[in-house]
Amino acid sequence: MALINTGKIARITFDPGGTRFAHIVGNIDVTKRLSDMFSFAFGSEFRSEDFTVIEGELAFMKTVVPTLSQETTPVILANSTVTT
Repeated sequence: MALINTGKIARITFDPGGTRFAHIVGNIDVTKRLSDMFSFAFGSEFRSEDFTVIEGELAFMKTVVPTLSQETTPVILANSTVTT
């Protein structure tokens, strides 16, 4: 990916977006021993989950993640084999 000097100052900070996760759990259990041979029990549980993807700036994606149309260079790590 080639850098082109347009004479403008390039931005170096972007809002990448993010994610948010929240959950609520509530539980109640009730038991009553009626005799040595008999017990009564019941319970209930409530669970609510919320997962949200927060949109970031599109300029961040264009800067950080190359598209398939852009030229990319493979990164070779130590003790690794690159096949094409």
